Amino acid sequence: MKVDIERVDRWAAADLEGIGDINNKISFPIALYEVGPDLTAYLAAEGDGIGFGQVVAGIASKDVAGAFAAAKTIPKETYDAAITTGRPQLQKLYADYFNANGVDAVVFPTTPLPARPINPTAIPARTLSSSTAKRCRPSPPTFATPIPAATPRSQA
Repeated sequence: MKVDIERVDRWAAADLEGIGDINNKISFPIALYEVGPDLTAYLAAEGDGIGFGQVVAGIASKDVAGAFAAAKTIPKETYDAAITTGRPQLQKLYADYFNANGVDAVVFPTTPLPARPINPTAIPARTLSSSTAKRCRPSPPTFATPIPAATPRSQA
């Protein structure tokens, strides 16, 4: 496979003007609002009797549990505005960039580091590498660290 490095570099250096503002308005309203109905529907179809409340009660990570608790606070009107106004703005921003620069595809990293164990003390020390973020001091937050690698493109 031949890679056109110039085009890859050009995308990596691209500044999509306004993307941060749009993302800040829509990312959490969309992600947090949708998790409730989507996970509930999935569990009803595939969960073998496990419900949304059981999943939430079993979340061991404090920051992820906090995000699920915050999901209950997103008003439907805020979600609807994000879907009907902000999301189309984000899609247009990407479409305009693709068209103006002849970009056919974009590859994004999904996360800046491997998933961290919730309770690293329960894992034998030999499985934790000193060269990974798992052993950083202070440790990066479990929820907030990978989120920038997922948004705004996951909302488009």
